[in-house]
Amino acid sequence: MSTSSSAGPLPSSRPLKSSRIHVQPGPLIGGILAVISVIFAFFLWRYLNAWQAKAVMRQQYLANELRAIEKQREALLQVQQQMRGTGASMGEVESDTAAQSSTTTDSAGGIDRTPREQDLERQNELLRQRIRHLEEQQSSDWAWGRSDLPPPGYSEAPI
Repeated sequence: MSTSSSAGPLPSSRPLKSSRIHVQPGPLIGGILAVISVIFAFFLWRYLNAWQAKAVMRQQYLANELRAIEKQREALLQVQQQMRGTGASMGEVESDTAAQSSTTTDSAGGIDRTPREQDLERQNELLRQRIRHLEEQQSSDWAWGRSDLPPPGYSEAPI
């Protein structure tokens, strides 16, 4: 008895020519590099924008601080001018008349100054020092966003 098999053709060990897929590596690698480049450019753009925003915020903060201190200094100078202009009438404004009656001689010009005037001059000098310090900080790496380490002696909540 002969048995005939109707299962169909036997599978061949070689694949058919039509089932082969030929991929050229050049365009594939180029496409992958393009996608990677776009992703890199996006993250670089985000980093630079964050750096710029940080710098703008810090510069604005320092400028506001500087303006506030300059206003304090102007007010202090106005008080000093009023004290010089009114002389004895300033005693009516201040509560401590005993402190006003004692005067000292300025080493530079022999000008009599009350302890209040001396205190105002000390405050004025401290404000001038603070202004110089803030002006120096405006050009620091921290203020321009290039570093997150604040300048020495700087005390401000992190931005």
